[in-house]
Amino acid sequence: MGGKYQRLASEAGSKTLKAGLLSYLFFTWLNGILKLGYQRPLTDDDLLELSDENKAQDLVAKLHGLWMEEINCAKKRGRKPRLWKAMFKLFLRDVLLFTALKLIDEAMGITLVVSVWFYLKFLEEGSHMDQTYAVGIVASIGIPSLIKVFFYHHSDYLAVLMGVRLK
Repeated sequence: MGGKYQRLASEAGSKTLKAGLLSYLFFTWLNGILKLGYQRPLTDDDLLELSDENKAQDLVAKLHGLWMEEINCAKKRGRKPRLWKAMFKLFLRDVLLFTALKLIDEAMGITLVVSVWFYLKFLEEGSHMDQTYAVGIVASIGIPSLIKVFFYHHSDYLAVLMGVRLK
């Protein structure tokens, strides 16, 4: 690892992310940054730019518009405007998506517990396990595990993005 740092290769010098659907789903767009971070400390030049929806200027503009809308609506109804309603409208989509991801994650956790319980109950009885039942048990443990990991990582990533937006 001599003297000069390597820059992360990007398309035509652009620091924006151009990734396909599978790359987004499985976070493979991070591989180059992770590999470079393993080789040396990352600098600001290595990281991707924030997308427009995560920049404070755009978020403030959206919130200002929603706040003005809330003020107008409150005047029409003869009540005080409420900032929490404007904030709620701003983050509603993200909160609903996060909630759905976490619900699926937790449902898969419950499915895993029930599957392991069935497996242990079957072993406790000491009866012979036919191949169909064995494949079913393995599938009922393996598939929910993969789904749980997938939804856990995506909900965690979304929580980090919401934290960036709120900061």
